Amino acid sequence: MQKATSRSNSYKHTLNNIFKKGFYFIVVTAVSIFLLVFALEIGLRIFLKDGPPLTWDPILTSSDIQELGYRLAPNFHKKDIQTNAEGLLWRQDDNESPKRQVLILGDSISFGGDVSREENFSAVLEHKLRESSGEPIAVWNSGTPGYNTTQEAALLREIGPRLKPDLVVVQLCLNDYEPTLFVNARNVLERRVTVGSDHKEPGFLSGLFMPNKAILFLKGKLQGLQKTYPEWFPVWAHYIHYVGRKPGWKEVKESLLSIRDWVKHRNSALLLVLFPVEQQLRIKDAALQRDIANFAKLEGIHYLDLYASFEQRWRDGLFIDYSTMYHTADKVHLSPTGHALAAEEIASAILSNSHYYLNLPQ
Repeated sequence: MQKATSRSNSYKHTLNNIFKKGFYFIVVTAVSIFLLVFALEIGLRIFLKDGPPLTWDPILTSSDIQELGYRLAPNFHKKDIQTNAEGLLWRQDDNESPKRQVLILGDSISFGGDVSREENFSAVLEHKLRESSGEPIAVWNSGTPGYNTTQEAALLREIGPRLKPDLVVVQLCLNDYEPTLFVNARNVLERRVTVGSDHKEPGFLSGLFMPNKAILFLKGKLQGLQKTYPEWFPVWAHYIHYVGRKPGWKEVKESLLSIRDWVKHRNSALLLVLFPVEQQLRIKDAALQRDIANFAKLEGIHYLDLYASFEQRWRDGLFIDYSTMYHTADKVHLSPTGHALAAEEIASAILSNSHYYLNLPQ
């Protein structure tokens, strides 16, 4: 009996030691991780003060319109980038006044800063529409780096009454849910940090426990890995799969409804074009496109999904790889081949229903 009791006490003592060691291990590990993240946070706040690695020279300028934040500078000309007095990307003047006006709303994909003016899908689209219809159709490109759909809706309200577009084409990408950026003194796009209702940067210590640079840095590294090697991750573990659950995704849809109502009120036409990114095509995840397509059907918005045509040809180099240029994994912006394919698909959609989109005779 004493032996059984002694053996039982020995087991309890052993278990207690295991629990204690396990508890100490968990505590030490948690504290170590916290200290590492804390040290990383301090280091990033001291040494990493710059914004994104890609600058846009003075092509971007601050706007007095609060919802815009910034826009393309008017009458800008540097190398192959040029704008007109309205701050729209430049296009060749016509010998005769265009009978139809097409306005493209979009972000850096439409802006196409890494391709020539002639290779941009807006210029190729204009050529195809004119050639096929025989009509002097003007395609105006307002694509602005970093824009989301909220800004695009605000820009339409600003320039739309003067341009009077017959057709508005919205270029939608999965990153349109992200919050509005601002242009700093170095013409670099950055995110604005807010404290309470005041739009200002927090102090070093007061902002230390806010959503911090260390977490954003680590998340960015993970996303960069998912962008570069998307096949390493199952679809359910990829950040792209959950973009539709972001708070900003609701704002995307609200802005699209605002654009739809503006267009409808002026008896114009609207075409929403869904642009995929390469990692979606590589892991075969079209969840976001399906979500927006279902929304568009429900709200009576004409749309074109480029996922299928891009999925068939993504190995042809449809996207620009910035890994060697800027050491960032970016497979969002289109190469000349990608712009050509987008223009071909958009032109085909417009011409197949030219009576609705351009009010041309059937």
